[in-house]
Amino acid sequence: YTAATWAALEVIIPVCRGEYSYETYQDDESIGIGGIVLVIFIFLLLFGARGLFFFPFGSFTSGRSSGFGGGWGGFGGGSFGGGGACVMRIIIFYILALVWCEIAMGASLPKQCPDAHVTDLQGVMPADSLRALNTQLRQFEQQTRHRIMVVVTDTVQANRLGEKPAERLLRDWHLNRQRALLLLIVETAPHTRSKAYIAVGEPLAERFPYLFCKHLCSDRVVGPVYDGHTHYYALTHALPLMQGVMQGTYSAEQYHRYRAGKWWIWMVAAGAVMLLLMIILPKTKAERAAE
Repeated sequence: YTAATWAALEVIIPVCRGEYSYETYQDDESIGIGGIVLVIFIFLLLFGARGLFFFPFGSFTSGRSSGFGGGWGGFGGGSFGGGGACVMRIIIFYILALVWCEIAMGASLPKQCPDAHVTDLQGVMPADSLRALNTQLRQFEQQTRHRIMVVVTDTVQANRLGEKPAERLLRDWHLNRQRALLLLIVETAPHTRSKAYIAVGEPLAERFPYLFCKHLCSDRVVGPVYDGHTHYYALTHALPLMQGVMQGTYSAEQYHRYRAGKWWIWMVAAGAVMLLLMIILPKTKAERAAE
């Protein structure tokens, strides 16, 4: 507990002083489950009942504690057993906990930009679809010098990237100064609407305003999948729009006009129906009154 308290204070105090931040904590690879398990393992080996050194407050696991008044008796000599057996059981427990956490978290995002243009960590697309998309995007990059990266992951990995996961991943892969676009698809719980984010490099920032990226993700990426279509179907309908905007043959304004055109049709139709009802209903009432 003393070691854990000092480890927590080493993070809390710099945060209070403004010398440390949440993003820095996320970037600190030395802080992780594996590191915590290793520290606990070494701590038990050094200060356990059969350890190499004597713990200042008495044996950590044997129940003979002068500083804590024998408070560890039930832990060391009772249910877990004493001596080396207790240490081994604790080690096995933490190893199993580590394995469970690794399984629960699933595959992690690559630290560096992968060679493949489509990275499917959730297995939502078949192998032939991945090959087709990778071939298409690789040819597009060779012809236009514009790169499109697609990543499919889960909420656990996305939450590690912070509030703007796509921008963070684009920056981590050193694509934020290139003519690059990153489409991040986050798979949520079954039968729920997924999330999608778009981030672009600085040379393309003016062509991809926030509202356009939001509507594009909702209409062309997340919407079709939620309606029952495959991810491959959604991407094949969304990527041509992204490629057109990147090349300058299409624009966000054109997409907004196209999107608004549908609403104008519905508004005109609704207005015509209301006008027709206003014309018909008074005559019907008059005829009924005359009868």
